[in-house]
Amino acid sequence: MNKTIKKILMPFYVKTQKITGSLFPISHSRRLYKKSIGRKCDLKNPQALTEKLMYYKIHLYWKNQIVSDLADKYKVREFVSNAGLEKILNPIYGCWDKPEDIDWDKLPNKFVLKLNTGSGFNLFCKDKESFDKRKAVKQLKKWIRMKYGTQYAEQGIYSKIKKRIIAEQYLEDLDKKGVSDYKFFCSYGEVKFLFTACGREDNETKFDYYSIDWDWINVKNFFPNNGPVKKPDNFNLMVKYASQLSKRFPLVRVDFYDLGGKIYFGEMTFTHFGCINGFDPDEYDYIFGKMLPDVKVANRILE
Repeated sequence: MNKTIKKILMPFYVKTQKITGSLFPISHSRRLYKKSIGRKCDLKNPQALTEKLMYYKIHLYWKNQIVSDLADKYKVREFVSNAGLEKILNPIYGCWDKPEDIDWDKLPNKFVLKLNTGSGFNLFCKDKESFDKRKAVKQLKKWIRMKYGTQYAEQGIYSKIKKRIIAEQYLEDLDKKGVSDYKFFCSYGEVKFLFTACGREDNETKFDYYSIDWDWINVKNFFPNNGPVKKPDNFNLMVKYASQLSKRFPLVRVDFYDLGGKIYFGEMTFTHFGCINGFDPDEYDYIFGKMLPDVKVANRILE
C-alpha cells in the first residue's frame, strides 16, 4: 500500500479497531491474536504464554475490580504499601483530576507527569523554567480524552480506572545507558522467568529474557536483543518483592527499576503487550507457557 494512502487510512483503521474491541471483545481478541502471531488462539486448552495471558484477560481479569485497581498507577501504590514495601515506591508530589489543577509552584525543578492508566503517557521535565506548561496541559487533556484499552479489547480492565495526573520524582539514573528495568512473570508468588529492557532513552528499546537462575535466553519478543549482562546485585531482593506482590494472582508481570543500588517499584501488568505479541522462535511461547500452571487449576484470584 502506498505510504501516503496508508497514513490517511490509519486513523480510520485505529478507530474501527477500537469500536470492534468495545463491542466484540472476545472475537476481536481472537482476530488480533491470529493477525499478530499467525495462529489461532486456543482458549479451550491454552498452552502458550500468550494463550494463557489471553485466557486470563477474558475469563478472570475482565471487569475484576482488584485487577483494575492494580493497573491504576496511583491506586497500586496503596497495595504495594500494604505489602510492607512502601520503601520502594517512587515519591510523588501531587495527584490531580484535571491538568488545569496542577500546582506548578509546588513542583521541583525536575519531575515527571504521567497518567495513572495506560502505557507511554509520560512527560519528562528536566528544567521547570523552560518546560512548556501550556503544551503539557494540552497533551494531558488529549490523553485523558482517549479511551485506553479498546484497541486491544482491554477496556474491561481499564474502563474502571478514574483518570488522574500524577507528578512524581524524576529518576536521574534512568538517563544513563544500560539495563535498569526488570520485569518478572509470576504465578501465585513464584517468579517463573523475567526480561530486562534497555535503550528506551534513545528510542532503541531492547529486550532480553532470562531464567530465574539468570541464564540468558536467545529469544526475541517484538524488540531486538541487547545480549547477556551481569546479574544485578539486587536481583534476589527484586525476586523477593515480586513474590510478595504476586501471591494472589495466577499470572501477572511485576516490574522494578534498579537504579544506583536502589530498587523502585514500576508497575503490575496483567496483559503483557495486549496478549498478542509472540516470540521468535515461536517455540518459546510454549516453553514459557509450560512454566505456568494449567488454567483449569489456577483459575482464581486469592483473597
